[in-house]
Order: sequence, then C-alpha cells, then structure tokens
Amino acid sequence: GADTVFLDEGVVPTMLVRHLPVDRVLTVVTPSLPTATAVLETTRHELVMVGGTVRRVSHGAVGQWTVELLRRCFVDVAFLGANGVSSDSGLTTPDPEVAAMKRVALENARMRVLLCEHLRFGVTSFSRFAGIDELTHIVTGRANSGRDDGHVRPHDGADSGGFCRRGDNAVHAGVACLA
Repeated sequence: GADTVFLDEGVVPTMLVRHLPVDRVLTVVTPSLPTATAVLETTRHELVMVGGTVRRVSHGAVGQWTVELLRRCFVDVAFLGANGVSSDSGLTTPDPEVAAMKRVALENARMRVLLCEHLRFGVTSFSRFAGIDELTHIVTGRANSGRDDGHVRPHDGADSGGFCRRGDNAVHAGVACLA
C-alpha cells in the first residue's frame, strides 16, 4: 500500500481526505490550506504542507518555492485535479503557476491519479501540465458520457480496489479508466 500521498488543491482532493485509509499513518503532502486543515482535524496522518504564494481562489500554494519543495518530494500516489481533460490537449488548468506545481507533483509520483468531475472531459483550459497517457488512473463522479473521443472509458472491474489500471475498459462506482 501507499505510505506517501500527494493531494492537490481543490474541492475534490480535499473531499478525498475522509476516504484515506485509517488502519495506518500516511504522510500526506499538499499545497492546499483546506486540505491541510482537513488532514489535521480529521485524521492521524502526518502532514507536509508545501509553502509558497497562496492563491486567493483556491487557498493553494504556487510559485517557485512550491515547485522547488515538491521537486524534493517523491510520493507513492499523487491525486491531481484538472480544469480540462482532452485527448488532444491533455490535462489543463487556467493558471501556468498551478500547472507547474501539478507537473512536478505528477513527475515525482509512482502512481498518478486524476480526480475530476465528468464535466471536465472534452474541455481545454489555458495551461497544459500533462498528457492523459501519463496517468495511471482516472476517477470521476460519473461515467464519461462520450465527451471525449474514446481515450477515457468507464471501468467495471470489481477487484480493482476502487481504481482501474491502464488498459481496463468499462463503469464501476464512477471510476473511469484509460483506454
């Protein structure tokens, strides 16, 4: 199992805190003040708060300090969000500084999980931070309803432990997989 976890800024990664394992203590790395608060108030997990310039919109840290600190952290699993997910443009976000932070977090993770609403599929935002093929898993609230061109498919495997693996194809509990 994973011992170190990166949780991105945003509502969906913050909601994931209540679903982290409780049978062992994890090290949770995050640039997000709301996520850090949730970890401290509701779990026994160790917290590494990545600093930098805090954005007023998301209360997440960005900038050179954030990127430099994340370059030194290697995690088992990174849970990332995106404003847009497209087979042509990959994973995108409106802010280049946020994209830089997400890029480093993704590069330093053994398993790379996208957490996003199904409405983000087929959308392209301003700044690209990864290709879909760089992900190991995609988790969404609903099956991808054909908004993209078929590179992301829902998953039906019951023994996946809540996630799917690349190459799986079909939906189980809102888990979508890479084609």
